[in-house]
Amino acid sequence: MSNKIYSFDVFDTVLTRIWAKPKDLFWKVGHQLQQENLISIAAQDWRNLRIEAEKNARQTSATDEVTLQQIYDCLAPSLNWSLDDVEKAKQQEIEVELSSLRPVPATQRKIQALHQQNERVIYISDMYLPQEVIRLFIGQFKKTVKETVKKTVKETVKKTVKHVIRKVERASV
Repeated sequence: MSNKIYSFDVFDTVLTRIWAKPKDLFWKVGHQLQQENLISIAAQDWRNLRIEAEKNARQTSATDEVTLQQIYDCLAPSLNWSLDDVEKAKQQEIEVELSSLRPVPATQRKIQALHQQNERVIYISDMYLPQEVIRLFIGQFKKTVKETVKKTVKETVKKTVKHVIRKVERASV
């Protein structure tokens, strides 16, 4: 193990979305919110409203960085939402986001190799989602990495055992 620290940006480096553009996810969220009877507007209109709310939240922010809560605080008045409605909608967006994420294979292999070498890996993000949500996403990614490492090790051991058995069998003939 070296003194190096390897850092990876979570979104678009470690994880990527299934959508052509990240904002396309909001269409799916809108569709889900319709099914939950939280909105009565079209999914495309929700997408546009959600994009505009994030833009407005950034304009009123001192740092240009915003949280999911700030975005939904901008949305709530125009939709006449209660605090409970805001929480349900935020949760829906988080769930759609999670279901839309996939590991980036090349980065996954790199991180696997670093973990196998006991190197220190950290993840960074400037995403508006809460830290605990990003940790959940990374946890899902790490679980995938661990399962892949386990599977690779298991397959390597099986191949090695089979190879040794063949050698022993040949030697004893």
